[in-house]
Amino acid sequence: MQPASPVTWLAFLYMRVSRSKIASDKLERVCRYICRPPVSDERLFLTARGGIGSTLKTPYRDGTTNVILEPLDFIARLAALLPPPRLVLTRFHGIFAPDSPHRVRITPAPWSPGARHTKPTREEDGTSAGQRSAM
Repeated sequence: MQPASPVTWLAFLYMRVSRSKIASDKLERVCRYICRPPVSDERLFLTARGGIGSTLKTPYRDGTTNVILEPLDFIARLAALLPPPRLVLTRFHGIFAPDSPHRVRITPAPWSPGARHTKPTREEDGTSAGQRSAM
């Protein structure tokens, strides 16, 4: 069961961590990491003309220390950092790779009521259709 809200999630995380008896300073570090904003508030500022400025961590070679963007450009740059919906960010290699001929043998078949476990036949072992069914 997955917790619904971030507060519930943090309470769930606390229960999991406290059961494994990890020190409270490590728990605090995990909570601070989870609650960290994507952009530091101290580095952002509004200009008199309505632009959004950001102070750079380290200046550019030419001495530039601030970048000022229009609000829509700033939002566009933030949105570019987000992955598209339903994009799987986990990449598999080796035997778990999508192109592996042995993937059919090691990945479980989709569960359905009344289904029985069967070994793949020789025909569907190396075919792309057999590989797709194992994904």
